[in-house]
Amino acid sequence: MSMPKVNKQLATHQLNPVVCSIRGFIPSPGLLNHLVPPKTSSTVRVDTGVRQGDTVTTYYDPMIAKLVTWAPNRKAALQKLKQSLEEYQVRLEHVMILYQ
Repeated sequence: MSMPKVNKQLATHQLNPVVCSIRGFIPSPGLLNHLVPPKTSSTVRVDTGVRQGDTVTTYYDPMIAKLVTWAPNRKAALQKLKQSLEEYQVRLEHVMILYQ
């Protein structure tokens, strides 16, 4: 899978929450019954190492994905992030989105 190219002049604000399988900040193992990430573009990227049907175990980091959005200003980056999160579909017993 190739990485989308980023317009460096556009990328002045970046937001990158992580999607994790945790409960009360403790890893929560389980089967990823349903996983549909948002559509990627030159301003939206999803970094992940799992796919639908995989099991999140207690032996590794419970991170399912990192969602990265870019925009010319913070307000636009937040709007793009909101839209991408609304598109994100994850079905697992415990899922939490953490902002770095």
